[in-house]
Amino acid sequence: MNNENNNMNILCPNCKNSIPNNSTVCPYCGYNFTQNNQMMQNQNVNSQLNQSPQMNIQQPMPQDNQQQLKSQNLNNNMMMNNQENNNQQNKKLIYIIIGGVLILIVIVIIVIFFISGNKNNQLNDYYFDNYNEEKLEKEEEQENAKLSENISYKEEKTSKNKIVLFLKNNNSVVTDTDIEIEFYDSNGNLLKSEEERVNGFTTSGEVVVEFYDTPESYSSHKIFIDAKKTNYKIYNDKLSVNDNEMEKSIVVQVKNNSEETIEDIDISIVFYKNNKILDVDSAFDMDIKSGRSANFEISKPYISLYDLADYDNYEIYVNRATSFN
Repeated sequence: MNNENNNMNILCPNCKNSIPNNSTVCPYCGYNFTQNNQMMQNQNVNSQLNQSPQMNIQQPMPQDNQQQLKSQNLNNNMMMNNQENNNQQNKKLIYIIIGGVLILIVIVIIVIFFISGNKNNQLNDYYFDNYNEEKLEKEEEQENAKLSENISYKEEKTSKNKIVLFLKNNNSVVTDTDIEIEFYDSNGNLLKSEEERVNGFTTSGEVVVEFYDTPESYSSHKIFIDAKKTNYKIYNDKLSVNDNEMEKSIVVQVKNNSEETIEDIDISIVFYKNNKILDVDSAFDMDIKSGRSANFEISKPYISLYDLADYDNYEIYVNRATSFN
C-alpha cells in the first residue's frame, strides 16, 4: 500500500500541475516542497500558540546558546564564590579590627588603672608623709618645750648694767639652746632684743652668757629660752683647765685629753667684787688636736683706759667644747 501511495501524483500548490508524490521540487515551476512545508509547519505552530496562550511550549535551545549559558552560569558561580570569599575575608578583617580595638581598650584601661593606682599611691604616700611629718613636728615641739622648761638660769648684772645669765641644763640630754631677751620701756614698747646661743649645752656644770647690747636704760625685759636636742658631740669631760694670773691678764690653758680633734672650745671668765659681778670676758679657739691645748690670755677688767679695776676673785667657765657629728 505504501508503494501505491508513492506512485500517486499530487498537484503542485503553486502551478497546479500534476507531479509525483515524492517530489521535493516542482519540475514545472521550481516550487520547493521541503522549505515551504517547514514554513507551513511553523505557521501552524504559531497559530496554535496564538490560539492557546496558556500553553507553555519550550523549544530546544541552540547549542551555541547552551554553551554561552553554561559559561555565563560558570562565571556567575565564580563571581558568587569570589563574593563569598570576599565576604568571609571582610568578616575576618572586621573581627580582627574589633579584636584589636578590644585589646587596645583593655590596654588603655589597664594603663589608666595603673596610672590611677600610682597616683593614688603617691597621694597616699604624700598624705601619709605629711601626716607623719606633722605628727613628728608636733612631737618634736612637745619634746623641745619640755627641754626648754628644764633649762634653769640665774640672772645678774655687771657693774656696767649688762645682763648676765648663768644657765644650767637639767635635762638628761645635751641640747642646743637659744636665749632671747626683749627690752621694753615704761609704756610697754619694745626697745630692742638680743639673742645668744649655746651649742652643745652639757648636762654638767653651768655656762655663762652676757648680753653685751643691754640698753643703758629700760623699764622691763623678758627672757625666752628654746632648747632642742643637739647634733654636736661634747668633750667637756675630756678637758683639763689650768690658769695663771698675770699682772694685766689671766692666762688659761684648756687641754684636749680626748683622742679626737675638738672643733670649738669657748670659755668665759667672771670677775667678782663684793660677791657681785664686776665684769665678764669670753674667748674661743678652734680645731684643738688630741693632746694639744687651747690657750687664752684674757685681759683683766679696767675702770678706765689705763687703770685696772680691783676685783676679789674670778671663775672660769667652759661654755662649749664640741665637734659637729
